[in-house]
Amino acid sequence: MKQPLYPLLLILFMAYAFVTTCRKQGDEAHIPRGGTLSIGLPGSAGDLFPLTITSYDLQEISNHLLNPTLTYLDADGEAQPGPVRGWQYDPENKRLVYFLENNRRWSDGSRLTAADIFYTWRFIRQYADSMNPVWQPEAIDTCYIQDSLTVVFQFIRPVIRPVRYTRFPILPQRVTRAPNWRKAREAYEHSFKGLGPFVLSQHDARHLVLHKHPYSTASIDTVLISFYQDETRLKNALRAGRYDLAPDVSPGIYNTFKKDRRYNSHITVERGFTFIAWNLRAPLIRKRLVREALSRAIDRPTIVDGVLGNLGIVHDAPAYPSFRAYLDTVAYPFNPDTAMSMLKHVRFKKPLRLLVNRENAVRGALARNIQNYWQAAGIPVKIFALDWDAFLKALHTGRFDAALIAWATNDYYNPGDLFLSVSVKKANNFMHYQNNTADNLLNRALTSPQQAGQKSLWVQFQRQIIRDLPITILFSKRIATLSGNNLHNVTIDDAGYLHHPELWYKERP
Repeated sequence: MKQPLYPLLLILFMAYAFVTTCRKQGDEAHIPRGGTLSIGLPGSAGDLFPLTITSYDLQEISNHLLNPTLTYLDADGEAQPGPVRGWQYDPENKRLVYFLENNRRWSDGSRLTAADIFYTWRFIRQYADSMNPVWQPEAIDTCYIQDSLTVVFQFIRPVIRPVRYTRFPILPQRVTRAPNWRKAREAYEHSFKGLGPFVLSQHDARHLVLHKHPYSTASIDTVLISFYQDETRLKNALRAGRYDLAPDVSPGIYNTFKKDRRYNSHITVERGFTFIAWNLRAPLIRKRLVREALSRAIDRPTIVDGVLGNLGIVHDAPAYPSFRAYLDTVAYPFNPDTAMSMLKHVRFKKPLRLLVNRENAVRGALARNIQNYWQAAGIPVKIFALDWDAFLKALHTGRFDAALIAWATNDYYNPGDLFLSVSVKKANNFMHYQNNTADNLLNRALTSPQQAGQKSLWVQFQRQIIRDLPITILFSKRIATLSGNNLHNVTIDDAGYLHHPELWYKERP
């Protein structure tokens, strides 16, 4: 008589599970601890106050290394819990409830509580006029503490994706309860206190030094972030092996090092675009006819193909191709004859001032190509390549006619910092673009309770920007990033390059 196989199969399964568990525990036990991670970024280490940052790279550093938000977005654009166990949304009562982790600690050892969330929200509401418009809490009526680990947000009206309105960085109470805005900013960097896996130890124009949070599970002890000033310095640093991570490198750098065995290469698609910002304060550029003619005078597909190859996606919409309400349209195709005809009665008394930051080799190449096309159409132009700080100062003071720059987000699509009228003084609206219709469409799209209605509003908003032409979109790009082959567990995807840094580790030589 045959014996049943079930007992034997059960024994084999248990043995397999035991061996697998032991192997996993053994692997974890052999993960090297300690060491320094070195990251190379272009530009400079400017403002690090989480609620006023306008730089994509500094937002990545703040959100993932120093000041985590309540939730974060994964590569699919879905919200995932940050320092919370989870949340519940009651659409009928317009109420969002967050449940905090029981053992989450600040870097000084104190526990994270619902009061920290409440005072951060109150601080944002109190000083909304002083911070980046993306943190505007218009849809929230109030916030209250249910118990020490439960905080509730009450919305004014039903909303879709409610967690998007509460994705702000959590700040310690010595910042959020400071007597005024200036004191709050001073308190932020003085004896830094944070919730992220690392804490800020040093901050100057060219370097950031971060040390491991005392209660963090991170394997890395120190993160050194250096800001390089030109591509030659980046190339020399990579050749010398001084960087473990170099995000968003140029095609030239990527092609030079993609076969270097010391590095791994990653290609992702940015949530953003590179564009020409028009200075609407300049008398000549203020004329829409001139901006359209200048846009039609450049062959964007040919330029982008020559500079980026297959790493560029040319489009006209002020969004990125993966955005669910992206408007796929061609508004201003290359037509030099039309451009010259439009400019027939326009006199350029002096060359156009085309601004570009010196650190970015791609934008330098773009500027030279654009200059050639404009000069071929009889338009005088001079390129000004400036260091990052001088570049930003020139943008803010209006000392340009056109500037090459990029906008990107590591959050939901919200270009308010670029296009809202209020962003002229406190964000990235260097163009001085002000249009009540665009403001209204953008704000309604952000707060629409229905997904179909929201999509329609986003399409209308994009059409409005295309008509007004405060910027000319050049392309969205596929981002090339290099990481050292001794750096492990690094996730680089469309959501960014600094996700889950507590999982990173470096092999020892």
